[in-house]
Amino acid sequence: MYKGFATKEGTEGFFRKNGSVSPKSVKECDYFLLSSLGIGTYKPEAYKEENYTFSYKDAVKKAVSMGCNHIDTAANYRYAKSESEIGEALSELFESGYNRDELVIATKGGFFPFSYPFPQNPYHWINDEIVKSGLAKESDIVTDEHCLTPEYIEWSLEESLKRLNVECVDIFYIHNPEFELGIVSNEDLLLKFKKLSKMLEGKIKDGKIKHYGIASWNGFLYEEGELEYLSMADFVAASREYGDGLRFVQLPYNLAKPHPYIYANQKIEDKYYTAMSAAIKLGLNVITSSSLLQMNLFKRAFSPAFRDVCGLSLASDLQRALQFARSNPSVLSSLVGASMAEHVEHDFAILGEPIVDSKNYENFFRL
Repeated sequence: MYKGFATKEGTEGFFRKNGSVSPKSVKECDYFLLSSLGIGTYKPEAYKEENYTFSYKDAVKKAVSMGCNHIDTAANYRYAKSESEIGEALSELFESGYNRDELVIATKGGFFPFSYPFPQNPYHWINDEIVKSGLAKESDIVTDEHCLTPEYIEWSLEESLKRLNVECVDIFYIHNPEFELGIVSNEDLLLKFKKLSKMLEGKIKDGKIKHYGIASWNGFLYEEGELEYLSMADFVAASREYGDGLRFVQLPYNLAKPHPYIYANQKIEDKYYTAMSAAIKLGLNVITSSSLLQMNLFKRAFSPAFRDVCGLSLASDLQRALQFARSNPSVLSSLVGASMAEHVEHDFAILGEPIVDSKNYENFFRL
């Protein structure tokens, strides 16, 4: 397993070596520099056979060669195959001269990975791997696929490290905690997260993770009072008793779902903030997912005015949609899923172009 973690010095060196990346395509937080576009490895409908007839290995290697140093995955993506393929890619990248301190590696835990091929009886898998192993009681498991006990999340992290072939991940997310609401109360979910924070702060001290975060789909976007609503301030407060390792939040953001930037639904003290503004106020870095909404943004061509704001050098509306997501001044990096090297070559070519500056970014919302 490869030692180390992403550092400011290492990531600076990565971008010095990748001269094709525009300096204005690189963003910075307190811990490292990050490409404004990261590669994601999620595939919907994981049960379909065509999702196993390819490997992400070449796509990840191609993305890194084009200046992407942000790799995102999760234990359950394609029943853990995505993590294993990233591990293969990382081994080849490190053997070819890349260094561990140049790359930001993120994964998630919460959903069951099961295994590939998918077990004939998933209930037997849950009973044998989770319940009998003492990782959780049956009452801790939500709809036979999600679990947030410290024991299960610790096991999930350790298994992810093995598949990724690294001793430490830079960001470990708790995956969609809002999934449990409706079965679990808000109060009990916060208590679960508090216990998880204690365990994860210990993993930081052990050198297994550098930071942790929350990767949410609906939780930080819904209106207060909705079933899946999560209070970002409450989750941060729950974690701070044990340390300050909670430093990242991941949420969807794209042309059809701009809510995190424009909709003030997160209450801090007596004032409401957008999810992105709340994150920054609470000391969290924002990573965005679903930049292309699974390719559902392209029913018709983008307007000439939209193209003008994006920059005339971009070659396609797909690149323009990525430009919209990654240029948000509150966002550290935006994820795009690309399973084929040729798709990576098209998508990540925009790293050679500057993002839209913060002053002009508001023009997207005036069209």
